[in-house]
Amino acid sequence: MSEAGRAVAGRVGPSAYWPTDESMELQETTVGAVLRERAATVPDTTAVFWLAGDTLESMTYARLLELSLECAARIMAVTRAVGDRLAVWTPNTVEWIIVYYGCALSGRVIVPLNPMLSDGEFVHSLQHCGAPVVLAAADFRDRDLLGRAQKLAPELGVRAHDLRLWADLPVSFDPLPEVSPADPLLIQYTSGTTGKPKGAVLSHSCAYNNAQLRGRLMKPGDAEVWCSPAGFHHVGGSVSRVLGALALSGAVVVVTDPKGSIVVDLLERTRVTHAGLIGKLALDFLDAVGAGRAFPALTSVALGGTTVTPDVVQRIIDAVGVAVVNGYGQSETPHITGTRSDDSPEDRLHTIGRPLPQRELCIMRPGTTEYADLDETGEICTRGPLIMDGYFEDPVATAATIDENGWLHTGDLGSMDERGFLTFRGRLREVVIRGGENVYPVEVESALALCDGVEEVAVVGVPDARWGEQLMAVVRTRPGSALDAEALRAHAMGHLAPFKIPRYWRFTSDMPRTASGKIRKNVLVDTFAVEQADSAGNTGARSAADAAVDATHA
Repeated sequence: MSEAGRAVAGRVGPSAYWPTDESMELQETTVGAVLRERAATVPDTTAVFWLAGDTLESMTYARLLELSLECAARIMAVTRAVGDRLAVWTPNTVEWIIVYYGCALSGRVIVPLNPMLSDGEFVHSLQHCGAPVVLAAADFRDRDLLGRAQKLAPELGVRAHDLRLWADLPVSFDPLPEVSPADPLLIQYTSGTTGKPKGAVLSHSCAYNNAQLRGRLMKPGDAEVWCSPAGFHHVGGSVSRVLGALALSGAVVVVTDPKGSIVVDLLERTRVTHAGLIGKLALDFLDAVGAGRAFPALTSVALGGTTVTPDVVQRIIDAVGVAVVNGYGQSETPHITGTRSDDSPEDRLHTIGRPLPQRELCIMRPGTTEYADLDETGEICTRGPLIMDGYFEDPVATAATIDENGWLHTGDLGSMDERGFLTFRGRLREVVIRGGENVYPVEVESALALCDGVEEVAVVGVPDARWGEQLMAVVRTRPGSALDAEALRAHAMGHLAPFKIPRYWRFTSDMPRTASGKIRKNVLVDTFAVEQADSAGNTGARSAADAAVDATHA
């Protein structure tokens, strides 16, 4: 049997390499063409649900196309040419979706900006993408995005308009241009956890096929309704949910205010079939689910964005009574791997699944072009038609990420078993080298997350004169928990080798986060450095566990 045949059959060769699975076809089309097809074949099917105050509103595919075509004509009037960028600075709204499809139909490139950005971050992204126009929301959590945009954008020669009033923009009577599947659809700025955000350029074909392939693997029904509080400024929203629903002729539910109670209500009122939860929003959802809530239409819940503890996964399963799957991807290539509802509970709990169809993947030994062995930790790399074109106007960063053989280096660590299932091992740059031993923070985090009372944990490396680096664990406990450092040390000693046990323990009520909700581990390290400068070292007495850690390398 060929390598490809073995991969499709569920096994790989002796190396951690997964050849392209062609069992599902790519669809070489544009987002605008798919929208037109839906409006022609299922015109009265609901395409979008959203809340207007407490009133649940909806829109059919026929009406969505009508408004999107009008929006496309107005976008053409305020931009110069095909390929021009249009920035959108707003929370999730139905207007965002109309503008998204308006850009797709007019051949313009949407640049979704996170509404949590600071003024400096907003200016950087707006200046970098070169958009002549930004559409902004007036209100978002007491932040006047429109007012800020109207103040900051003109200094860059950019016009700022109220997103809600897109229909008041000038109109172009020129015919819509021809749009190719290879044309850019969106520029997705990275979260900036490792430096200044970069703009990943995703084509129509790349974005749509990531969505439709993942959607088809979810075993969809005839009346799909997809809901997630993930922001449309993130590929988890713009690609996974919006285009995922489009691909399945289903409806997407707009969640403007991502509170757990609102998400729970929307799941009931719209009869959601598939829900997505990202990072801390999974905890908010659990807090909001009370006794007696029922979700009869729900078939699956997908988790992503950050590592979710097994305890939280089990609590979600207990709360909603359906399969919980997960996905792994990034701005540069939205759906890399994923578990499926028919995977074993063990695989869905402890792995990030298998590669999507039409995606070649390997685990590469860092700093080399060699494939790792099965079960060996290395960098997750992928190539094929489901990766970005590159970083917008940044050939240096593009070359550093996509090598000469076409492999996109994710910067993430993982291992692959003989079936092709991947286990996530953390960020490549986060590897802690303690006394010559490599320690992967995600392994330590996973072990500590099993301790009763832990709600969230982040493990980082901090400088140490003797060992090079030591481990520090920052823990957020559940309300009412009396968990302390000694209890965590005792737990860790039952699950980890001594050199993997954190030396330093810190407790917090909240983690520093990026605008997209990821934990800013660099801030944790910087905070520790300040503590060390203000004190004579560790504030706690050395324990037997500390001695055991040192003895490992003595």
